[in-house]
Amino acid sequence: MGREGWGGIYGTYTNDNPTFTNNRRDTFSYDAAGNLTNDLGQTFTYDATGQQAYASGTGLTQSYDGNGLRAKKSENGTVTWYLRSSALGGQVVAEMDGSGAWMRGYVYQGGSLLAVQAGGVNWVHQDPVTKSQRVTDNLGNVISTVDLDPWGGETARSSNQAFQPHRYTTYERDSNGSDEAMFRRYNRWWSCFDQPDPYDGSYNLADPQSFNRYAYTQNDPVNFVDPSGLSEHPATLPPPRPMLPPFYVTVTAPPTLASNSWLGGGGGGMHDPLLDTGNESGEQGGGRLGPGAAVPQKTPTQKKQDYQNCLKNVSAIFSQAHRAIPNVFHNSLPGVRQTAGILFGTTVRTAATGIAVGSITVSGAAPLVVSTAVTAYAATWGFNVASNTVSNAAQRGTLLGEEFKARIGCRVFLQ
Repeated sequence: MGREGWGGIYGTYTNDNPTFTNNRRDTFSYDAAGNLTNDLGQTFTYDATGQQAYASGTGLTQSYDGNGLRAKKSENGTVTWYLRSSALGGQVVAEMDGSGAWMRGYVYQGGSLLAVQAGGVNWVHQDPVTKSQRVTDNLGNVISTVDLDPWGGETARSSNQAFQPHRYTTYERDSNGSDEAMFRRYNRWWSCFDQPDPYDGSYNLADPQSFNRYAYTQNDPVNFVDPSGLSEHPATLPPPRPMLPPFYVTVTAPPTLASNSWLGGGGGGMHDPLLDTGNESGEQGGGRLGPGAAVPQKTPTQKKQDYQNCLKNVSAIFSQAHRAIPNVFHNSLPGVRQTAGILFGTTVRTAATGIAVGSITVSGAAPLVVSTAVTAYAATWGFNVASNTVSNAAQRGTLLGEEFKARIGCRVFLQ
């Protein structure tokens, strides 16, 4: 299920050799949906969507928006609100305290955290393998060191790591020691997620390890990262920008932010041009959102229609791909080079040998050449048919598997 590095809870490469059943640790407790409810250190509860709502270790309570992303947390009595950008795939761009005062801002380069705005602009330098960080001020002085093992375990070399909470793969580490990984929780104590992967598109029928729904990047954190908690990505490439579901999103903000000029005049909702409903005269103030309000979701009928359209597009794309596979019989006819090989490598040599030993005359060689050529040509064609049949079957099998995964992915439109 998970592994431990040198910075884990035991501080060594080994652990207490736990046992697992269905990728769940035997000594831990889980609910019917597979969410971790007790890891012997603290207890957890979840909301109706499967997101973690409470952790007992530090009294952590969490609230989420319509996309399942954390909008507010209260930990040890301290409230934090999060502003997220739909243009950046739901990444946090600012944090505010319970009174609406600005605390930190974040700047990204694609999916990578580039800078932290807190007492000035501070630059983030992150190792793609261990995910360790160095934060420097505008003069190049190191002001924070986050030194992790590949699984996210803290090491003794970290210093002033509380300067900003984004640690492992830009996950936000809470005071209870676990990480907010956008769409679920990552537990660096046990090197795995607290909830099973909710994304159906991460299944791979050709890769049995993809059915372990708790593992972080299939237990290969050196070569892969998972910035959203949904699927792995090669660590050697820049992390991808997280993707939100392809429909309207919910944005929440503290009611005290209503006075800010860049927020909706209708009462505190964050304004994002991508979220405009087109109703510039709506009650919420020019199409902007009120406190805790949501842009209207699509109706069940609209979602079903989008789902059907997705299936039609998948069928059309893969039908074209299947038609592009050459006909096995036509494509198996021997080419010019094979035909030349048949004539000169078999028939001509056979006839020449017969003439040389006197077993056949020159005039009698012509029928032998023709019959031998026809036999060899037919045999070569038959061999090509068998070979191409196997190759085409493999190609069609691969396409069927990809089509199945694409059809499963269409289910996102029903959510």
